[in-house]
Amino acid sequence: MDLGSNCIHQLILDEDNANYDENILNYNSTKPQFVFKEQGFGPRHCLRHPSLPLLYVVSELTSTIKILKIDLEKGTLSEFDDDDERNSCISTFDIDHPNTLTSDCTSVTAAIHLHPSGKFLYCSNRLFDKEGSLAVFRVHPDNGSLRLTDVMSSGGSFPRDFCISDDGFRMIIANQNDDTLLIGSINQETGSIEEKSKVILKDISFTPICIKYLPLKL
Repeated sequence: MDLGSNCIHQLILDEDNANYDENILNYNSTKPQFVFKEQGFGPRHCLRHPSLPLLYVVSELTSTIKILKIDLEKGTLSEFDDDDERNSCISTFDIDHPNTLTSDCTSVTAAIHLHPSGKFLYCSNRLFDKEGSLAVFRVHPDNGSLRLTDVMSSGGSFPRDFCISDDGFRMIIANQNDDTLLIGSINQETGSIEEKSKVILKDISFTPICIKYLPLKL
């Protein structure tokens, strides 16, 4: 992902190179694999659909998500046709929701993750002038399209990252600017976060910017 050049670069793994030397990745810096037609899109992160040949790309600068097609034979990316609902950029905000972007507030997106079931997709919104938020999308089971179903508070300022437990029942959101974590349970029917509790980390001088779930067998 290249935010500044508004494109995606491709590195090809040389699986026949058993020594894993510097030639294992073949990279052509002069020819990006995919350039976004939306000027100022600013790609930040991407992830693959668990079963369909789709790539979800989150735009840091426009607070949207774009879905691209993956050619599994060639390894190339392309857009959908204009008449396909998956062709448009999907906003991570809902104008009718209280935890959304307003005209006097600026925002950039951060992390993007899929629920282990593949039914829900989440994206965090870092708002500069108010509490951050988490966008909840339902993923269509047949074509992978997205429908925004909720925009909930992240419980703190500047949600840089979040993680989902392997069983899909818990989520932890890391709020960078006020050193807090929001821990909640995931509704398996709607994907929304419920039964939330807040953890303040200031006493241990800890600024959360990346968070992972580590299952322990006690």
